Amino acid sequence: MPLWARGRWLVLAALTAWAVAWLVQSGPGPAIDVSTERLQSTPGPPIDHVLVLGWHGDTPITAAQLAAIDARASDLRALPAVSDVKLPTQLAPNIGRIDAASLSQHPLIRDRWVSADGTALLGRIESHAGTDLTQLADAVLALSRIDGLSTSITAPQLLDQAQAQVIETGLSRLLVGGSAGFILLMLLLWRSLRAAAGIVLSMVVSLLWTLAAQRALGIPLDMVTLIAPALTATLTLAYAMHLIASSASTDTLTEAVRAVRQPMLLTAATTIAGLLALALSPAPAIRDFALLASLGAGFSALSVLTVLPLVLRTRARKPHWRRGWPQLLQPVLGLAARLTAHGSKRLLFVWALLLIGLAVGAVRVTHELDPMRGLPTQDPARQNFERLNHAVGGLQTLDIEIALDRPQAWIEPGAHATLKQLEQTLEANARVGTVFTHLDHARAASQWFGQKDADLPAGPALAQLLVFGTSDSVYDRIDRRFRVARLQLSTPVTGSGEAAQLLDDIDQALAGLRRSLPSATTTVRGSLQRLQASAEALAKSQSRSLLLALAAMWVLLGILFASARTGLLLLLPNTLPLLAFFGFIGWSGLQLGPVTGLAACVVLGIAVDDTLHYFARYHALARRRAAERPAAIEALEQTLLPITMTTLALIVGFICLMATALEAHLQFGLLCALALMVAWCCDVFLTPLLAARMRFVTLWDTLRLDLGTDPQHQIPLLAGLSKRQARTFALLTDLQTRPAGAVIMRAGDHSDECFVVIDGELRVDRDRADRDWHVATLGRGALVGEVGLFQQARTANVVAQSPVRLIRFSSADLRQLVRQAPRIAAVVMFNLNAIQAERRSQDSRAYLGDAPTN
Repeated sequence: MPLWARGRWLVLAALTAWAVAWLVQSGPGPAIDVSTERLQSTPGPPIDHVLVLGWHGDTPITAAQLAAIDARASDLRALPAVSDVKLPTQLAPNIGRIDAASLSQHPLIRDRWVSADGTALLGRIESHAGTDLTQLADAVLALSRIDGLSTSITAPQLLDQAQAQVIETGLSRLLVGGSAGFILLMLLLWRSLRAAAGIVLSMVVSLLWTLAAQRALGIPLDMVTLIAPALTATLTLAYAMHLIASSASTDTLTEAVRAVRQPMLLTAATTIAGLLALALSPAPAIRDFALLASLGAGFSALSVLTVLPLVLRTRARKPHWRRGWPQLLQPVLGLAARLTAHGSKRLLFVWALLLIGLAVGAVRVTHELDPMRGLPTQDPARQNFERLNHAVGGLQTLDIEIALDRPQAWIEPGAHATLKQLEQTLEANARVGTVFTHLDHARAASQWFGQKDADLPAGPALAQLLVFGTSDSVYDRIDRRFRVARLQLSTPVTGSGEAAQLLDDIDQALAGLRRSLPSATTTVRGSLQRLQASAEALAKSQSRSLLLALAAMWVLLGILFASARTGLLLLLPNTLPLLAFFGFIGWSGLQLGPVTGLAACVVLGIAVDDTLHYFARYHALARRRAAERPAAIEALEQTLLPITMTTLALIVGFICLMATALEAHLQFGLLCALALMVAWCCDVFLTPLLAARMRFVTLWDTLRLDLGTDPQHQIPLLAGLSKRQARTFALLTDLQTRPAGAVIMRAGDHSDECFVVIDGELRVDRDRADRDWHVATLGRGALVGEVGLFQQARTANVVAQSPVRLIRFSSADLRQLVRQAPRIAAVVMFNLNAIQAERRSQDSRAYLGDAPTN
């Protein structure tokens, strides 16, 4: 009795009610955490509560404007939340008489606080711990207005807050736009409002369960985990399309559910396997996505198999496709059928060339982790950051520590000259803004005494200049024993790709320094170094996850279809969309990020859906028709429309993800849509070609098939096989049932078919002039017709003396068995030869009179 007929829908209603109650109890909105630390493998130090404030104009800042900015410092310090205000005007001795362009020449200010052309000036507003920086930023901007200048403000927390707002807005757009899009699509595809309503209800239920699980597990929503609810809705839509399509082509709803249940559960299992492979990622956001999306995939299958039938079971008539869709696909079906019927090797050659081209593009893929990609380019917070970041030498910093082997080493002329050379080398790099060292403090002191940079001394004179001519802040750049120098490098770089190139350039520069100073040890630290290390760790984990997903699906398919080779062939049509995904990224110059990197495992788990539904239909038809090529074409005829509409629904679902306005989500949606289009081409034009060349069995077939007690012991042809192998042989050939009196073969006929008796009895007769001569009665395990395998005429008449079950196989079946199950084929061939040898021996002894005859 089906699930909905036993009243278990009450359990589903209770589960849905629990989900609603949990969501209501948890609060009005989902927890959102957009910290970039969730995308990195190693956490960084606590973020300081600092606002970077900037004034900028079209022309250099004048002396009067500079004085006005300096006057604002006292007003800013008066704010209760502000602990300190640092402005470059504090370092200027003649404030009010110099402009920003002159101030920019100060060694402690140049390209760090003031732009090289004097059009921009930056300050730092330090706040007390626990301060709401959003409110403080508004207050600071209100007090910082200067006539003729624009103001901008930025901080990591402000960027995170802006991203949280984008995610909240995107989630609302996704729910509203996605629901409207899905409903419109359903009405365009189906002539049944009930079917459309059932799909929407299933999507709502699966989303409720997923969001309730997200709250219960404490998983925050970010730019990565936000994809999980959208993926849940999309998978629900895809699964529902198959069930409704099956309902339209079957007599009862029970038959429809039974027809799609096995492939749907298998699809959900492979999808979950692909998603759980992402749990290997070192990034907390991706691990949370793997768990939440896996639960969503399971909820999708559960809601379709339980909730949707509750709606469909009261239908007045079967749901039908809108008119025009079958006719629209008829040319595609005709082309695919012709290619499958002729077994086009040219098409396989084209697929091979495409595979090579995509593989070359996949090799070109690069990885990128850029926190700025979490915000749209037009977002004010991102624009403020980029404006200030490019106004000076950059807001990102790297600390380079260089330790020598003895005190006073850095004031020696040789080390002094080497450090100046390192400064020049680094500042010549296009990705470097400024390099700040203890020499800049010495230059500032030297200018105070009227000396030039070229006259900067070394030795004891440099030590005196640093000790007596500078403040204690110089010891941030060098230790008091002058043994350890600490360089601070500023850069506008924000992404891991450029950060990796910058770090490589720094390593090369430091390698040159170590050649001049062999005792030097160097260390590079900073947020960009952690970002680049996290990007490398993510790239490696994504590769491992993808390989693990492929291996898990191969093992799962190999077990379910009782053959590693069959599992590999089933997986092949679903690896091409992956190559298309990576190939397009490589050839287009896009970069693989933490969000777009998820698409590979997602596409792999989803693409197998249509392939499994096709093979499930093909398997049933091939067993019934005992002919692979016609079955492959007929299976395509029956599945092309639902496969096409499912793919269309999935593409619409991923395109709806673009409503969030995030660049990463835009690329994710487009890349998934592209990969699914390639998957559709594979299912239509490649999968039937592969199916026409193979026959397979499933785990359920081997478990359900009854060959009697110990067939490997009672049937000589199956001797040496395990029970599973014996059942596999029977399923890969042709298991037949014949009634009593049925003619199995006639003397004189030419056929290469051979039969093994499973149950019942066969009567073997030979024709004589006036009567049939009874030769033998054969029971379980007997082999008849083996002479026909060598294309010789039948020598006897064989009739079913009682209802019998037979294994029928031909020479073509044996060749197919050799290709698909060589170990089983080897044992069967050996047993067949042994049986023939024994019969020839018996015939020889009978002819010579050495054996009794009947």
